[in-house]
Amino acid sequence: MIEKFHKKFHTVDDKANIQPKSFYTFFCEKAIYQIPLYQRPYSWTKKEVLQLLKDIEKSVDKDEDWFLGPIFTAAEDHDASSSKKYINLLDGQQRITTLILISRIIASLNYFNNGLDYRLLGSLDEYKNVDGSPNLNKIKEVEELREKNESYLKKYILIESSPFSSDESKFKTDASSKKELENWILQISKIRDKESYEEYKYLPINSPRNDYQVTRENLNRNIDIIYDYFEQMIENGKTLTKIRTGGDAAKGIILLNEFTNFLLGRLYFIHIPLREKNDVLDIFESLNNRGKKLTLTNLIKFRTLKSYINNKPKSDNIKKEWSKLYKNVQKLKDYFSDSDVFLERFINSKADKSNGYTEDDARIDQFENLYNSNYEKGMNDLNHALSMIIYITDKDGYFLNDLETKVNRAEKDKAKCLIKLLDNILKISQNSHVLLIGYFNNVHDQNIHNVMRNSPNMNNHLNLLQFIWQFVKYVISVEIYADLRSNVARNKFFGLAQNIDTCTIYDNSASTNQKSDIYLLEEQKLNGEESTFVKNLAFQNFSSNKKKETTILIYYFQLLFKFSQLNTSDLIDTKNCDHVVPQTWFKKDCWKLPILEEWEKINPAKNESKRNYTKNLNLDDKYTNIIVELMEKIWSEENSEESFIQLIGNKVFMPETLNKEKSNRCWEDQQQINDGAKTILSNAFINNNSNDYFLIPTYKQIYKEDYFGLNNIAERTSYIVKYICENSDKKWNNL
Repeated sequence: MIEKFHKKFHTVDDKANIQPKSFYTFFCEKAIYQIPLYQRPYSWTKKEVLQLLKDIEKSVDKDEDWFLGPIFTAAEDHDASSSKKYINLLDGQQRITTLILISRIIASLNYFNNGLDYRLLGSLDEYKNVDGSPNLNKIKEVEELREKNESYLKKYILIESSPFSSDESKFKTDASSKKELENWILQISKIRDKESYEEYKYLPINSPRNDYQVTRENLNRNIDIIYDYFEQMIENGKTLTKIRTGGDAAKGIILLNEFTNFLLGRLYFIHIPLREKNDVLDIFESLNNRGKKLTLTNLIKFRTLKSYINNKPKSDNIKKEWSKLYKNVQKLKDYFSDSDVFLERFINSKADKSNGYTEDDARIDQFENLYNSNYEKGMNDLNHALSMIIYITDKDGYFLNDLETKVNRAEKDKAKCLIKLLDNILKISQNSHVLLIGYFNNVHDQNIHNVMRNSPNMNNHLNLLQFIWQFVKYVISVEIYADLRSNVARNKFFGLAQNIDTCTIYDNSASTNQKSDIYLLEEQKLNGEESTFVKNLAFQNFSSNKKKETTILIYYFQLLFKFSQLNTSDLIDTKNCDHVVPQTWFKKDCWKLPILEEWEKINPAKNESKRNYTKNLNLDDKYTNIIVELMEKIWSEENSEESFIQLIGNKVFMPETLNKEKSNRCWEDQQQINDGAKTILSNAFINNNSNDYFLIPTYKQIYKEDYFGLNNIAERTSYIVKYICENSDKKWNNL
């Protein structure tokens, strides 16, 4: 076994050539360093970048070398006569990419603002002569060190120069930003003054949006963070850990040199050069078996790559599919935080038990059971599911654009509203992702999708719209209406995903003829038969996830009620959803006094007497009675978190600016003319375009109410939940 692995490493005197290398010695070899196609795109966020900068700072302060961990590499071409040597970076690409960003930025800082003014060093005691005058020799040494470091960064870290060809970036990232990052690195030679410093500060991404826009925008965000860090350092000596004593522009120059010295000479990797780039698969697999656990993505990736190790065309295709998968997951980051999360849900959509798998070993076994004879199909299935979710949810509107020539404007608007609702649902219900993926695995496959897109009419698109409508109702029923426990909901979603063979997942009733019947809805249907479930619709407090559920319910009601008034759906999100009667109503007499009067009993002498707010309510209606009973239970004069304030009839969407203006104002005008909430809302609608100013739900627009209190809240809540329960059986065509 030892001999087997020994052969995988480059050796010197028959010993594996594994050694620590500084950042400088690692990159100073005359070679181009590249990230293989199948590696994930650059994804570090502000958090990781700032942590790296902070870690380097701490090591500089402690005057200690810092090891960043192992870096596996493999030369692409071992032919010594080759004019260019390419070295594949098989691991650590996130760290290396960020260090390259830091290096390029440090190399440009001579031209920040009006340039580094070394004369400022004369204000520091350590750069003064005995008589207090500036020590020009010591100041000159600092300037020369800065020039030397800048030269090293450009010559050995950033640019590979040759008298026989044009300059080339020494570092090449993955396909997502390869050309843009290389151009950005090479532009260091064009920075000669303050203007060019600003001109070449960021990657150019003004070209039309494409599949890799997310990665490029992320790179620019991190470039901005790093520039800000060093510019703050130069201007006032500020760092992340502290502002050093005497922190100013003079100290900033010293700090910059200290940081650069450390970056080049005291930041180390353990360099592990392999003979062949595919050897990393065996090395990582061995490490995983010995306790250094790899991610689910890497474990599956290594298996798929290893299976075609001797078949270059298939191996290249698998690498392209992995590159595509990373790109797709990044576009869907609102739903899948990383590729591991997506793979877990994909495999659970194909599990052989209804609660899926909770351990990676079981997930990998299932993936192999499904695809070990054809990993190419496995990769195609993964990317088909991702591509379909992008197709229907992407803000550029691929699905909606396909409908453009096949339906009228009203039908497209209705579809637009449905897609917006779907987007919000996918953000609150992770279990539902498994069902959606299962549909694209087992029903709407690539062949059906191609037929749909090439169809001249609406028929094939209608199947997809009908499924999305069924899906939306199923999620609302399980997650909000019935509010099933997580493990129970999980079993429903996973079991149905694994057995789905029809798009009517909400409308079907159990027939005992199909295996999937046990996962269809019975008592959980949105039909109002269970009063506890009706109360779940009526009452949503404003904790983070419940507020998202409120957003979905109001939007869903409006889609059922009058979807034509949802054309401003792109403006509707959680942050624009708020209360009509404010949460602190009991602190303002203009709200408190009339509400307390409404709460008084009609006949105080009788215990069973109804309250004043119920006078105009239809108490023969079962939904109204459920809400009245609920209000009695949750009434509070102080606690707003669990009181009538949180009923859905007291919630609306409105533009953020209008909501801020309304704030907690009294409903009616008080001391000043036109200072009441009603007047502010009325003026907004009378004086402005209704596309810019909206209040949803549009049932009984609140700005038309002379007063808004308990009666309004109870009546609106009853109507909304009743309408949802009595109209959720509508088919998409009849909506």
